Amino acid sequence: MGASDDHLRALSDDDWIRAVIRDGQALGFEADFLLRRAASFVRQQLERRVDHEFAERFAHHCPVAGARTTDYLHRVVTFGSDAALVGIRFRGGDMAYPFVDLLVCTSPWREVLEEFESVVRDAFAVFAPKALRVFEARVAAIEEGEVVDQWFHAATIDEVARTEDDGRCEMVRIEPVVAKDLDACFESLCRWYHDFATSEPALADRVQPTSREQLGACMADDALRWLVARDERVGLLGFARAEERYFDGFVVMEEIVARAHRGHGYAARAQHLLAKDFVPQESGTLLWGTIDAHNRASIRTARRAGRPARAAWLFHAL
Repeated sequence: MGASDDHLRALSDDDWIRAVIRDGQALGFEADFLLRRAASFVRQQLERRVDHEFAERFAHHCPVAGARTTDYLHRVVTFGSDAALVGIRFRGGDMAYPFVDLLVCTSPWREVLEEFESVVRDAFAVFAPKALRVFEARVAAIEEGEVVDQWFHAATIDEVARTEDDGRCEMVRIEPVVAKDLDACFESLCRWYHDFATSEPALADRVQPTSREQLGACMADDALRWLVARDERVGLLGFARAEERYFDGFVVMEEIVARAHRGHGYAARAQHLLAKDFVPQESGTLLWGTIDAHNRASIRTARRAGRPARAAWLFHAL
């Protein structure tokens, strides 16, 4: 079933915004903050229903036989008295795993999942999507057997700055990456990720290095640091200002420790030290990151740094 014109005309931006706020309140965000962020998120996602430049770029990078450029646009689908804003995606750019991303739904998705899945499958049939991805704002609601794509780990800068460790990793310190060292920084990053792919082949296609441009963004925010132990550069940590959904603040853009130096808690310690650098001027600012569900080392690091899992993106097979 597609979206009827009468139903779409009856939907306003406020309807979508209320749906986003509903999920955000489950995460404990305040109403004023949610209203501001939800409006921005909804506006961006709705614009992608008609943003043909977005669709052309997407189709160029992820071409699918038989798919028209317009098939890559976001769309609104209706089912019963409900509607959802959705878009096609490919997991980690993997053309073998297309999925439909549920961006906003007028009702809580668990209440309409069964009816919704058949509508989505038909709407994106040209891509043969393997799954529907949904955002679950309540970790406690995740049921046994549900497949987690990514975890959302978050805390305030203050909370991470207050995190205590067991003293084993005090030997690590952080040093700013300066502009003249950005190329060397990127080269080190690529080398460490090559070693990571060799030692963790199951994650090689799921976890990719940050681009040079993204490292530059971290540097522009004065939040790109070497991890140094015994005067040797053993890793890299970068925060960057970012907005996603109704989250804004600092995202953990990059975090890696050289293979020979893993297992000592260096990455968590570095997050603690860099967060301390941002207190008090960034007091109350959210520090967040998304972590692949199979990346157990990064999940442990986030928890150890004081960033627990606050939400998750789940896959439901289609």
